[in-house]
Amino acid sequence: MRQKFFLIAVFYLVVSSLSAQKKALNTTWRLLADYQAALSDGRPERRWLQEAIQVLMPALTHTSTADKPLTWAYSTRVNTLLFGFAMDSLQLRYAQAGKSIPQELILSFYNKDQIPYLSQALESWKIYKTRNPKYHQLFTSDALTEEDQDLKRSVVRMRLDASNLANKMYQTDQLEEAAFWFEATFNLQFDVSHTQDTASWNNACIAALKSKNLALSRRLLEFSNTKQWDQVSFYNLLSQLYLNKNDTLNALECLLKGRQRFPSDLGLITDETNIYIAQKNYIKAKESLQLAISKSPQNPQLLLVLATLNDSEVQQMNSGPGIAEYDVLWTQTEALYLKAHSLMTETSEQKFALLYNLGALYNNQAVKWNQSKPAKGNNALQYAKYSDQQAAVYLNKALPYLEEAYALKPGDEGVKKALKQIYLKIGKPDKAKNL
Repeated sequence: MRQKFFLIAVFYLVVSSLSAQKKALNTTWRLLADYQAALSDGRPERRWLQEAIQVLMPALTHTSTADKPLTWAYSTRVNTLLFGFAMDSLQLRYAQAGKSIPQELILSFYNKDQIPYLSQALESWKIYKTRNPKYHQLFTSDALTEEDQDLKRSVVRMRLDASNLANKMYQTDQLEEAAFWFEATFNLQFDVSHTQDTASWNNACIAALKSKNLALSRRLLEFSNTKQWDQVSFYNLLSQLYLNKNDTLNALECLLKGRQRFPSDLGLITDETNIYIAQKNYIKAKESLQLAISKSPQNPQLLLVLATLNDSEVQQMNSGPGIAEYDVLWTQTEALYLKAHSLMTETSEQKFALLYNLGALYNNQAVKWNQSKPAKGNNALQYAKYSDQQAAVYLNKALPYLEEAYALKPGDEGVKKALKQIYLKIGKPDKAKNL
């Protein structure tokens, strides 16, 4: 008798539990209906929604109801309404006064206190879709029940709320959260209209990149790349994230992928060049710079960088003036510096570097001439006189550029030292003393 009584008791508990969960769904339906009726009458009350949440919670985990689409439909609706309650109440007051609520006031209601409701609504909607594989009929069928129409309105509303929340998060520099809600907006838009909201996806990418969350950024960008929605700036920003972590290989790989998509983009080429320079891979750097200059031949910054690389190579050569290989590279370097000088604005941050480098190029050439020796069979005295004349020519070429550099940065010790040496060599010791 005890065993039978135990079995009967267990059966009774199970039946009671099943009945309780079904009753919870019915109660939730009634509370939602009461809330909607009150809202239509212009007197919404939050307590009905809060009570609905409390009643519904056990049904979300009980096996008899957790598998039912209706359970998650109710959870989606209740949480969406709770998230928007304060806003709906305000909009109702504005509507009763015959006014439109300002957008900035709407955004002020998107705060952290309410976000858990929208998060739960989104999660409930995701679960609903797994419980009801035909969920897309909510947005394609004209023959919907009243409850399906209410769910449809909730999802459409949730999409708008997600978009507004994403924008609010972005404006307040909560960038990881902004990326999450921009991505949610994209997914909800696809659910509602089966269209791909590329603007929201790109906004998610930008927010993730600016948040410096490398894993999130990479996941979003890889999807963008497969869809070819990506933007040039994505590759620049992702590459910089890798560089911030001293991951040069992945930074370069990212830029090369970007170049595959945007082969003519100057920014990507420039960033690639900077990595080669940092790696001291000057051959690759020069190739990349020459490509960049072919895309932007009037860009003084690119000309200056290539001239500087050539200049470094010139100074490391063991040969000097009169040797064909040296003369060709030196002449190319001078031409690049002079072209950059003719194009660079007076206010450019690179102006000082250009003036100093060009003056140093001429000064170093004068030193090379002073150090040069005559070829066998040439008159040593005549060659010495000739080399001194050539050195003087280049010292005089160096002088105006270094003086201009000094005028920009009179405290720079490198400029002072170079100018003093030139003044002394050309017989102007007073000027040297005044520096």
